Amino acid sequence: MGLAVVKHLVAAHNGTVTIASAGEGQGTEVTIRLPIVCENTAGAVVTAPPTVTPVRILLVDDNARTPRRRSARCWNWRGHEVKRAQCGPDALAIVESFTPDVAFIDISIPGMDGLELAQLLRLRAQCCQTKPVALTGYTSSVSGIQSDERIFDRHLIKPLSLDDLADVLRYL
Repeated sequence: MGLAVVKHLVAAHNGTVTIASAGEGQGTEVTIRLPIVCENTAGAVVTAPPTVTPVRILLVDDNARTPRRRSARCWNWRGHEVKRAQCGPDALAIVESFTPDVAFIDISIPGMDGLELAQLLRLRAQCCQTKPVALTGYTSSVSGIQSDERIFDRHLIKPLSLDDLADVLRYL
């Protein structure tokens, strides 16, 4: 998982990661290349990011290592209404009184896996317009999820950035 996270973070900054090894027992060389960005000069035009209309978000993630403060700052960004659940059954209880526009679902949650939860949400009349988005920290599991586009509308690799969230919310 470590190199997958490195690759994701470096790619988010328009960089590249290369890995080389002379063979077993010879060690590994990891090279990270990031572009040099010059500071904005006087008179340069800076465009504002596209606006995103606030939406209702269901976040289902049992990752206790994610600090609540950081998570709240990220998910309650720009006026979105966010409800959190740490397991599938809790998420189903939340949607009894809350209809999300988008559901970010970790694929490895207690009570049921994220795939099963996404399927159950799609079957509920009040969630028929909800867009389920798969979250995973493992790049190897994304290929299996992507094979069934009927379940998840999008697939994201954690850790997420605000740009990742904005891209998904603009897609709505």
